[in-house]
Amino acid sequence: MSRPTNIGSRIRRAWTLSGCLVLAAVLMGQDDCSTTTTDQSDPSSDSGGKEKKPRSKVGDAITLEGNDDNKVKVKVVKVDRDLSVGEFDEPQKGRKFVGVFVRLTNVGDKTYDDSPSNGAQLITNKDEQADSAMVSSGDCGSSFASDATISPGSSQQGCIPFEIKKKAKPKTFQFGLDSGFGPETGEWSLK
Repeated sequence: MSRPTNIGSRIRRAWTLSGCLVLAAVLMGQDDCSTTTTDQSDPSSDSGGKEKKPRSKVGDAITLEGNDDNKVKVKVVKVDRDLSVGEFDEPQKGRKFVGVFVRLTNVGDKTYDDSPSNGAQLITNKDEQADSAMVSSGDCGSSFASDATISPGSSQQGCIPFEIKKKAKPKTFQFGLDSGFGPETGEWSLK
């Protein structure tokens, strides 16, 4: 009687072994119908999917398009590295205010109505993003940074305030329409 049990266990082992071989063959055969991926960089990945214009410098203008067919020429006029503010405006300890003056010219067919500070980023020489700031008076005390409405063919100029570490220096300014959600981003070197 022990013989049939031996035969039974041999058959089970054979089935297990053949099952493993079939499974291995199936798994190995998957290479024939699998897809191949290549590791290529996506040209739009550096700007979060947005098209990035070539870097410009202070005094240069870049024309940007928005999501709603807005078209605005953005010019960085100057950078104030030691911004004068109102007597009640005070930066956090160890920090200072800086301002980026921009001129926005609506070169499209629709009215531009946005908050320029929402689409503005300042990067310091320490590769840190500056904090947005609000000041009550001084060179950046107007409402330009929070509310700009510009009809086609018109321009507005104003200051966008930021707060950075005292020893840091403004390095790069980035700007996009539609509160930064537009398809294009302009970039200026502030060195």
